[in-house]
Amino acid sequence: MTSQNNLRRKALPNAADFLPIIRDEILLLENERLLSTIDELIEKTSGEKFYLVMLGLFKRGKSSIINALLQNEIVPTGVIPLTAIITIIEYGTENYAEINFLDGKKEKIPIEEVYKFVAEKENPKNIKNVALMKIYFNSEILKSVTIIDTPGVGSSLEHNTETTNEFIEKIDAALFILSVDVPITKAEVEFLKKIKTSVPKIIFVLNKIDLFTAEQLDEAENYNLGVLNEICDRKPLEILRISGRNAIAGVVKGEKTLIEESGINSLNFRACRQ
Repeated sequence: MTSQNNLRRKALPNAADFLPIIRDEILLLENERLLSTIDELIEKTSGEKFYLVMLGLFKRGKSSIINALLQNEIVPTGVIPLTAIITIIEYGTENYAEINFLDGKKEKIPIEEVYKFVAEKENPKNIKNVALMKIYFNSEILKSVTIIDTPGVGSSLEHNTETTNEFIEKIDAALFILSVDVPITKAEVEFLKKIKTSVPKIIFVLNKIDLFTAEQLDEAENYNLGVLNEICDRKPLEILRISGRNAIAGVVKGEKTLIEESGINSLNFRACRQ
């Protein structure tokens, strides 16, 4: 499957020339879902976008790491499963968000109001009929990378898992987020087995390192690596140690040392060079 993905990507420059023609044919068929997929492909190939997707179980700190990468509190975080909608974060000279509804309508809102539509508490089971959320933000990293925040997999909210599974085929690379306070679980293993042949590049991240001592971190990392090496054929594997919470705290407080110790700069470099 990996080789098929590589061949598909190498063929994109030529295939892109035919996408508008295909779109015209689909338009005649009145297939809105397929039309939407073709539109995404046209947009992606014309702009040479690179999709970096945050994946993992719920409450592993995906949203916190996104905020740390962007050095701003853009996506909501909390103590309960939050992200219920796919959120695409792209570069923009103006900071704002755009809601894309299932009926095709769009609405521009301030970034501060994003939580009203992507948070499970504010939009339970997507009763507001949001297809996806787009956030436009002026950040250097977004000039070369489009970041995708996905609903956490494995929570009691089954629709969140379904939403993330439907998005897997659109991934160029993924940050697979693990949490230092919870050894890799059976659910994470099963999810990784499902995506490992479909996602061309996976970067493993061990988040919340501020919770453990150096010795405990080594023990946690070695255990997770042992499990990952049994699953993945892309070796040698490594896990980046990150504290999303300390990274964003360092930005807010203006403490460069806290940012450096958080490990986010290493992750930023890896994300940008993909």
